[in-house]
Amino acid sequence: GYTDGADVAEMRGNWAVGNPLTLRVGPRITPWTVEENHVVGRVYEDYNGPQITNPGGLWPNNRWLAQKPTSETWVRVTPSRYEPGRAHVAVVNFPLASTVGVDFSGALALDQKYAVWCADDPLGPPILRGQYDGRPVTFPMTNLPLAVPHGGMVYPVSSFGPTWPEFAAFIVRSL
Repeated sequence: GYTDGADVAEMRGNWAVGNPLTLRVGPRITPWTVEENHVVGRVYEDYNGPQITNPGGLWPNNRWLAQKPTSETWVRVTPSRYEPGRAHVAVVNFPLASTVGVDFSGALALDQKYAVWCADDPLGPPILRGQYDGRPVTFPMTNLPLAVPHGGMVYPVSSFGPTWPEFAAFIVRSL
């Protein structure tokens, strides 16, 4: 379960952005690898434990920010291990820009045709189509499609708003 702990743990290469709580860690696990993460917000020890005021002292190979940066955009393109020509894109757009440039160099070959879907509406039409020329592709960060859930709803759809322009996820597929 969530409170049973673990003998070994690894938290590597993640982004965690919260307001005000970002991360609860504990009980202490040894050995525990915590590195190459970007964390914005407060970090707490254990479920109801105290706030860790200096996480960088415990885990120095990470980036710990108390507040959201106002001028940074984080973009991650992750090629699929299972489907050649497919990648997932995550964008954290702190300045709330209406568009963001995305580099496909690790995911698509030059001159490869592609289509991009908003992960909020993966069965809808693509939001972009093109042919990769080696330059960053401009992704919209506003007015993205949201699929309407079907079936029983615990909460009405109107209680959830879009996460964009601050965050959006996309699916890229070669054609």
